[in-house]
Amino acid sequence: MLNLGTGKYHGLNPTAGRMLEMLEEAPTIGAAAELLAEEYAQGLGQIEDDLCEFCMDLRARGLLEIVTNDSPTV
Repeated sequence: MLNLGTGKYHGLNPTAGRMLEMLEEAPTIGAAAELLAEEYAQGLGQIEDDLCEFCMDLRARGLLEIVTNDSPTV
């Protein structure tokens, strides 16, 4: 992934890449977690924790903006 603001590249392992794909396809983080839990045959709670941690890490690196339903759309 490329941070357009800094020009810095960030590598993703295959699992992180799949998590990102699911986040792009699913309407919510919860929906992405359900799909990943089924795909990887893991408990939903663990996948939710992993996915939230992944999102927070991407956010800290400036690679993800978290938008809530109550955020104004521009």
